[in-house]
Amino acid sequence: MRIVVDAFGGDNSPFAAVKGSIDFLNLHSDLGVEIILSGDEIALKKEIEKLGFSSDKLTILHAPDVISCHEQPSLAIKQKADSSMMQAIGLVATKGADCVVSSGNTGALLVGSLLKIKRISGIKRPALCPIMPTTNGSQVLLIDGGANVDCTAEQ
Repeated sequence: MRIVVDAFGGDNSPFAAVKGSIDFLNLHSDLGVEIILSGDEIALKKEIEKLGFSSDKLTILHAPDVISCHEQPSLAIKQKADSSMMQAIGLVATKGADCVVSSGNTGALLVGSLLKIKRISGIKRPALCPIMPTTNGSQVLLIDGGANVDCTAEQ
């Protein structure tokens, strides 16, 4: 499986995305997963070097631009085709990766994915499904965590 990570989406980027990706690869080396970090190549190489990691399971997709959390999603995806998020989505759309992970602008991720990757046949509306911690330390999957403001009973 090839996972592309928008390394410049979210807080503490790119450090958090790079460290999380490396931690995952170290913990799950037996799974055969490859991670592609999408973002500014120079900055990503610096972070990887700081953490002393070297593996062919971690590669970089250069993307010089960033969509911030304050941008209007529809404008951002049109104006920032070279952003880390849109390059990551594009890689999945062209089958260069199996999935995309981003902590960035949720609206841009949703709209960009719908336009580039499309929906699975039979799915009428997308749904966000965040993993939420519980008070006893376990986790639950919250279905449709905010993606739709108007839903019908069928949806």
